[in-house]
Amino acid sequence: MDNKTITEMFHQVHNVWLRRWRDRVLSRHDPCWAEVASEAGDLLERYGHVPLIVHLIQDLLDELEERSRNEETRGEREK
Repeated sequence: MDNKTITEMFHQVHNVWLRRWRDRVLSRHDPCWAEVASEAGDLLERYGHVPLIVHLIQDLLDELEERSRNEETRGEREK
């Protein structure tokens, strides 16, 4: 993989995909999760499932899911 591809990959993952979802804490049952996953899958397909993008996407999905769990836990404590 050349430098241009890696730069483009990081741009698409961070500046496009993550920036779209990072400030939206979705509940566990929010239908938007399907869109998050679909867009992630599109990126994986676009870059051929190379390990770098697989790890980036998986780690960021884990982070978004953790934020969702934390928000739900905080909401339950406030009740």
